[in-house]
Amino acid sequence: MRIILHAAESQRSFDTGLGRFTDEEAIPCFRCGVCCRRWQPLIGRDEAERLASFLGLPLQAFLAGYARPYPLAEERYQLLEREGGCTFLREEDGRAGCAVHEARPQACRDWDASLSRRECLDGLRKLGDGRDPVAVLPLFDGPEAPAFVRHLRRLRRLPPTE
Repeated sequence: MRIILHAAESQRSFDTGLGRFTDEEAIPCFRCGVCCRRWQPLIGRDEAERLASFLGLPLQAFLAGYARPYPLAEERYQLLEREGGCTFLREEDGRAGCAVHEARPQACRDWDASLSRRECLDGLRKLGDGRDPVAVLPLFDGPEAPAFVRHLRRLRRLPPTE
């Protein structure tokens, strides 16, 4: 889970799963889908009801078609895996998307793309040349691209390019 800490006009992100601050490692999500292939989140009854409502289904129909009971906790369910990923994972033109993005589980809402996450590094490699996440840099062409390139190179301890 991500916790945002505010102090005056600044903020920091603390990832409880990693047990540390992750601000310097944050990257934009490239919609590689690796996290959605590796993890099927647990949801509680409230989330199941929200997803069922979003899909226009009764709760029991949603649970029967999209989740299974989690054996280690009552009223907890795990989203099903289909075709090697989350049941709601959709891919188009090599980019991942979520069929229930507006109603997605809290675990998905809390996920931050980061150079500290193996899934994100694997996703950058997948989108790039398969070896080095830096190879994917041409995919990021927003106005912040030069700053992002410098940031990524610094984190990867690569020489600057100019």
